[in-house]
Amino acid sequence: MNASPGLPSATSYDPREILRRVRSARSFSERFDSFSDIYVWVLAAIVALTYLASALYGTIFVLLGEGVPHLELASARWSLDAVVLFLLPVLLLLVFRLMLYLGPNAVGPQQADWWLPLPADRRVLLLPAWRRALGLGAAAGIFLGLLWALALFALTGTSSPPLLLWAVGFFALAGLGSAAAAGVLQGAGRQQAARRFCSAGLRVLAASYVLLWAAQLFGMGAADAGQVAWQQSLLEVGLWMILCSGALAAAVPCILWSSRRLAGTPGAALREGGLRQQQLAGAIMQADARGVQLDAGRRRNRGSGRLARGLPVALTVIVLRCVRGGYWKPALGFSAAILVLLLSVRAAANPLALAGALAILLVVLGTSLAEVLRPTATQPELGLMLGVARSQMERAMTVVAVGLSLAVLGFWSLGLWGIGALVEATWWAWAAAVLFAALGLASAGLAHARRAERDWEEIFAGAANEMSLAAVLIQQAWTLLRAAASGAALYVLILAPAAAVPWGIWAVCLLSAAPSLKKIAG
Repeated sequence: MNASPGLPSATSYDPREILRRVRSARSFSERFDSFSDIYVWVLAAIVALTYLASALYGTIFVLLGEGVPHLELASARWSLDAVVLFLLPVLLLLVFRLMLYLGPNAVGPQQADWWLPLPADRRVLLLPAWRRALGLGAAAGIFLGLLWALALFALTGTSSPPLLLWAVGFFALAGLGSAAAAGVLQGAGRQQAARRFCSAGLRVLAASYVLLWAAQLFGMGAADAGQVAWQQSLLEVGLWMILCSGALAAAVPCILWSSRRLAGTPGAALREGGLRQQQLAGAIMQADARGVQLDAGRRRNRGSGRLARGLPVALTVIVLRCVRGGYWKPALGFSAAILVLLLSVRAAANPLALAGALAILLVVLGTSLAEVLRPTATQPELGLMLGVARSQMERAMTVVAVGLSLAVLGFWSLGLWGIGALVEATWWAWAAAVLFAALGLASAGLAHARRAERDWEEIFAGAANEMSLAAVLIQQAWTLLRAAASGAALYVLILAPAAAVPWGIWAVCLLSAAPSLKKIAG
């Protein structure tokens, strides 16, 4: 029964060789999946950069108002170059704030559920997460740096490839340093304090803009000379070389420090970072920010309670959500920023800029109203829990939306009247247009709040050609278009104040306001 020497030897079985082959095949699959994800995101970033550059050039053309009669304001002392100069530190703070929000060291939910509870070495998870965080910071810096450099070249009328490379390199190094510093703060659990620091920095920059503008209004020559010197130095390669050297000197210690503190990053922070990055990626792919969870702000119970005292229960719930959630801040802050820009920048107070800013304001206000009304609009059981009928809840939502819209549009109207843009417009036509716009915004915000989630893969697969695809996209953005169309009469009065508003425009406004009128009338 023994095997003869002439027979072939049995195949040797080596478990280590099989494990090595399986591990090699798995590593190749993971690398291929990672490359595919990076390729898709880079392609999406290039497409987004192309469209944003076109929108940026259009915005600059509108703000310059070339060939369009504009208001000659005595307070307009600055050019758009000064605004671009102030945008430089603002963008750097925004990159740092984004890194703080995203983690940046993050582990996906599936990996977190499997690996974090195990008493194993986390370096196999932490090192890839650290590298992804640095890459994410550099990519965010490059993206914003390209947009900023394109705006600078469009305003100055020059183009310099070396200047572009040095500027983008500075933003990339700043993004690397921001990601590394955010990783250190994440490991130390100081993200909330750093976010408050970023918010304070943005407020300081806004106050500096106003103070320097006031200094120019009062005839301080030092402010003018400093502004001109900085604008000229932005076009010199030497300044960007110095800035890149400073960014590199700040980024290298941050990167080394974050690599040493990487092992101390708690598992809860890694899990939270992965969840937030997944939410942000889903929001970008779905073009819907409802899945993004923001940090809860500080509650001001005393003031909000006094504001809602004596109101019906349905109105109280919606008003408290609006005030405590801070949903009034985007529209009011955008209005204040646009008014300051119109007052301080030469040639910005032109009809095209005013109409474009108003259209953006209506869209921002419509989305804010949708966030305020979403719980009560999508959960009918809330009305039953409060003992309020469905019709009363609908009326309360509409009344709050109309009131908030009237407040923001009233603030906007006072600003336009103050700069002299509504001198030739009749007051009753403007008041009627504001009322119709508020009613239309309420109906558009309620419709946007009830919009269901979309499957873009199925939507694009159902489009046969370009025309059907455009029709599908218009249908998906219909609620935002309704919000912008609610101010049709306002656009006409801004572009042609002395002309009468056509009846067709009034009909469009009435159609936009009809759902709100029906709900208020009951």
